[in-house]
Amino acid sequence: MADRSRFAAPRYQLPKGYVDAVSHDEPRFKPQPNTLPVRTADDAHAGDVSDDAKIRSSLRSTRKVVVVPGDVSVSIEGQTVTVEGPRGKLTWAVADEVAVEREGAELRFVKRIDTPRAAAMSGLSRVLVNNMIIGVTQGYEQTLELVGVGYRAALKGKALSLQLGFSHDVDLQPPQGVTFAVPKQTEIRISGIDKQAIGAIVARIRRIRPPEPYKGKGVRYQGQSIRRKNDRG
Repeated sequence: MADRSRFAAPRYQLPKGYVDAVSHDEPRFKPQPNTLPVRTADDAHAGDVSDDAKIRSSLRSTRKVVVVPGDVSVSIEGQTVTVEGPRGKLTWAVADEVAVEREGAELRFVKRIDTPRAAAMSGLSRVLVNNMIIGVTQGYEQTLELVGVGYRAALKGKALSLQLGFSHDVDLQPPQGVTFAVPKQTEIRISGIDKQAIGAIVARIRRIRPPEPYKGKGVRYQGQSIRRKNDRG
């Protein structure tokens, strides 16, 4: 009989942790032992951050107070917080898990129950009410730039009219408390007292023609840097 050993497939060396496929006594992969260092109590005292410290850091915003300026009036009726200042008036309904306490010119947001949602909502309520106070005193403004041949903006009364390469103009009505301004054809300024409303309308305008990565054309934030790609060809 002819010697067929030279036609046999070569036997490759398996990676570390694997065994031969014909052996059914052991699994094909043996997990390697965990080589990560074990945390000890001395590590925490040596400057390593413990789990308790991380929890305290995440709840730090709930311990902060909101300082009410002298020209701002804040009224609390149940879970509704109303802030009125020189620029206007805003209202926010705080979650039921959070209690709003006022001590002089300071507002505190205390969780009523000890749950992760209550902790999250207390921090969120503090940030939103603080934004309301900034809005009625200083206001917010966001600037967008139009980059592209033929891209331009104009005002039609209070509405914003955009030419962004479509066969038609795109007209947008401003939300309540938001004002559009067009200093030049390629620049849009959105201002108002409600930070959430400004962020929502800005995101809506950018979705109409987001910046593309090849030529950088589209609606972008003022000063925004677009990561460019090479031409497809």
